[in-house]
Order: sequence, then C-alpha cells, then structure tokens
Amino acid sequence: MSQEREGDRRPKLRHRDGLVEVAVWERETDKGPVYNTERTRSYRDEDGKWKKSHSIPERDLLKAARLDQKAYESIAKL
Repeated sequence: MSQEREGDRRPKLRHRDGLVEVAVWERETDKGPVYNTERTRSYRDEDGKWKKSHSIPERDLLKAARLDQKAYESIAKL
C-alpha cells in the first residue's frame, strides 16, 4: 500500500553530455506507458551551489539536439 511520493520519482533513464542532460520519464496509463522528456543544463550559482535550468545557451544546442536524438531512440526501444 505504499505510494510513491512525487519527490521520490526518478527518470526511467538519462542521457548526459557535459552539463546538459535529457531525462526520460515514464508514466503508466490504462493504454500502457507514456514517455516524456525533460532537458536541463546544470550550472553553479553565485554561492557555488549546483542548480538546473531549462534554458539552453546557444553553445550547448548541438549537445542538446544529440541528446534529444538519443532519448528518442531509447524510447523507441522501450
């Protein structure tokens, strides 16, 4: 009877290149699993703490596109 808390959820898989990451999330529906992706870029704030942003700078767009392609291929295999 244990229910998974929202904060305890983990992505089904992740693809990373440097500071850019694409996470693949799985959600069960009555018609089977549905997959969504989330693209983030890690950075350090003024205090040196690691944070994540959904904004991808121009210099990382090619990395992000390649990771999107990997995520697409991974989802197709699932």
